[in-house]
Amino acid sequence: MLRGLLIVVAAIAAAGCGGSDSESSAGRRLVVYVNAPFSASPYIGETIARGAELGARHVNSQGLNVGGESYVLTIKRVDNGLSPQSAVANVRGAVDEEAVAVVDEGTGVDASWQIARDANIPLCITYQGGDGLVDPERRPNVFRIAPTDHGLAFRLAEYLIPKGLKVALLVDDSSYGQEGKDALAQAFEGQEAVVARIDVPSSSTELAPQVLRARRAGATALLVWARPAVIAATITAARSSGWDVP
Repeated sequence: MLRGLLIVVAAIAAAGCGGSDSESSAGRRLVVYVNAPFSASPYIGETIARGAELGARHVNSQGLNVGGESYVLTIKRVDNGLSPQSAVANVRGAVDEEAVAVVDEGTGVDASWQIARDANIPLCITYQGGDGLVDPERRPNVFRIAPTDHGLAFRLAEYLIPKGLKVALLVDDSSYGQEGKDALAQAFEGQEAVVARIDVPSSSTELAPQVLRARRAGATALLVWARPAVIAATITAARSSGWDVP
């Protein structure tokens, strides 16, 4: 019963933003790990962690009592640095600390889910939305607290195509970007709306050549599926060249 309740708690936690972790009345301490890229992509890491902390604070303020025993949720931040190896090591740390759940950005899940499963720990993905990450039959302990890439891509297509825009699709070479690329390919399959499909390095901060390529292809809109730094670099490149494309 407690394990099922904590899955719901993790789902609520990841949906919020802002706030900080606080413990209310005394009770048995239950640790929820937040496995996210705090150093490599602070925006993503902080957003996930603050949501989890806000959720924990709300639950603690209401009181968490199961079977007559009181519990207090505590959030522990661990940095995966967008490294699958670090992400897996962090999940091992969650097992060693007997955490009750892991709220995970998604990096390294292909390896870490089994470690969490063997310890009966739910792993809740809050950012990456690739179709292969969650499988109720094969990965029963993995849950998604975010829309799927498939759903987002088709919603974007439904929104953009009727506007008559000529779209350039830019994706980075991270696992996040490549999963998005697959979803976008399905959503825009056979559509004349797409005039360019461009891959960009996730490590690059200078994307003027790729943006120029999109412009020369006749794009009247850019759809960028990438890590935050690449999105920022794309906007900078377009605006610096005087291109006010949406």
